[in-house]
Amino acid sequence: MPKVSGLEEKALSFWAERVKENQIVVTSKEIPGEYLKKILVAKRLAFPLRKGLYLLKKPEHDPKEQVYFNYWIIAKKILEKYVHWSIRGEAALNLYLGSQKIPEILQVRCSRKIKVKIKLPFGLKILVINDRDFNPNTVGRIKIMDQELNIDIPEFLLFEYKRVDRNFLNFVKAQAFDYRIVEVLYQEKARPVVAKRLIGILGKAGRGDLAQKIQSVIEEYTGYRVGRQQIEKTPTPRPILKPWSARLGGLIIRCEEEIEYKLLPQIGKARKKSLSKLLAAALENKKYDLYHSTTIEGYQITPEEVSEVLFKYSKDKKLKEKKIEELRNKMAILGYSYAFDFVLSRIKTDFKKTWISQDLIKDLYFQLFRPSADLKIIDKFSLVNYRRQQNYIRGSRHIPPSPEKLADLMEEFENSVNSIKNPIIKAILAHYTFVHIHPYVDGNGRCARLLMNYVLLTSGYPWITIRAEDREKYFKALEEAHLNERILPFAEFILSFL
Repeated sequence: MPKVSGLEEKALSFWAERVKENQIVVTSKEIPGEYLKKILVAKRLAFPLRKGLYLLKKPEHDPKEQVYFNYWIIAKKILEKYVHWSIRGEAALNLYLGSQKIPEILQVRCSRKIKVKIKLPFGLKILVINDRDFNPNTVGRIKIMDQELNIDIPEFLLFEYKRVDRNFLNFVKAQAFDYRIVEVLYQEKARPVVAKRLIGILGKAGRGDLAQKIQSVIEEYTGYRVGRQQIEKTPTPRPILKPWSARLGGLIIRCEEEIEYKLLPQIGKARKKSLSKLLAAALENKKYDLYHSTTIEGYQITPEEVSEVLFKYSKDKKLKEKKIEELRNKMAILGYSYAFDFVLSRIKTDFKKTWISQDLIKDLYFQLFRPSADLKIIDKFSLVNYRRQQNYIRGSRHIPPSPEKLADLMEEFENSVNSIKNPIIKAILAHYTFVHIHPYVDGNGRCARLLMNYVLLTSGYPWITIRAEDREKYFKALEEAHLNERILPFAEFILSFL
């Protein structure tokens, strides 16, 4: 074992202490000495983010993945020096809607007279611009991955957000605005033209309740009247969905409409088969599907190992103890086999009665990891609930929703996906939406593909296997859907297998 010098020991001690305290973004001044900084970088324990700023990580961890996963910690560390700052615009809107996707350019306003574009690795930027009327009372707090970030309050965003897109309408529809704050903000800049635009937006979003109150404020402070007819036509129900649920429901509807409009002729070419033929083909395809679906997720297995495990381990109730790492691949194979068989059994029961329930999802997930739980590689209790920690998708700027939003999102997933009439579109969007939510710590991709095939076969269409060699194209199409809400590349990719 090579000797460790005093400086190396000091560097490693600094690294271990900081990582333990989760203080993983550090400045040059916080690292005690130039030589220690060089040692940390050389040993791949520190990754340079920009001049004077470093991300502490394990040597084996990919820098890009770590920058994406710790993005909001990095952003907060950079912005701390501006003291009075707030996330604005599209990033703020997305955060309120439960989307933690990493923006290419994070827009921030601050009280200092400054305009600066801060460049980060992998094409990411933070744009900080002075707001001459910056008021700390228009800044709120939002918790993202255990980080409290400054963000424009919803009422301020209501006035300042310029683009009336679907996400903004979902935000307006579901957000519980404080009417008194809206009134105060309007008093500060009483502009009837802006208020008229806002009332129109509220009408589109079904927020007649707030539109009527704003009308009263306009009349009180400016004497200007917006047509009562416009307001009275607007329904006035109280918002019942959480903003993130409203966004997800809107996203699913939008994706369904786009696929139907662009790809319906191609979908119509798919031919149905009898249940017996579908099940026979699926069973014949099982080893092939198991190999590809498991390999896509990064498990290092061979087709020969698949055959060995299915023949040997599936009938052995008392597996001999081995090193956990040696067993992981085999348990992934066996778990997928159990889950595959479970899906086929449900297809027999649910043929022509397709319904994706949360109970179905939880049963499927349990089967996928049952062998690992039996060997106590993982805790069985972790299989009965959605994840309780933040996770991420390797190499993706899409950060899945935080754990506290999962119950709402999975309920919306069940309601919205099952309302889709065309079964092929339903299968595509069940797959995409499940991966988008990422409700479990592990196994989300395999679950999504099994759910997709459950919908296809219960509707009379054949099993789809996404090959390992198509992995890059598959993930690229999903990334385009996650970040830009462009579902067509992913839909076209799936349809190419039918």
